[in-house]
Amino acid sequence: MSKETHSQDFNSEQFKKIWEEMDKIDPLTPGQPSESELCIEAYMKAAEHDSYLFGDYDYCKEWLGICT
Repeated sequence: MSKETHSQDFNSEQFKKIWEEMDKIDPLTPGQPSESELCIEAYMKAAEHDSYLFGDYDYCKEWLGICT
């Protein structure tokens, strides 16, 4: 009997290849958000703060005198 410990795993190259294939199908770690996703998130946060600060403020009525 050999003193060498036999691993049940694949060798590192096969494991790496399989891992990359699986990562393409269903990544375990999310990727970085795109620039457009960051912009949309910023606008959404700004809208939340605007709503909190000003409530139901009608810009057209107050500044332009136009009733909507």
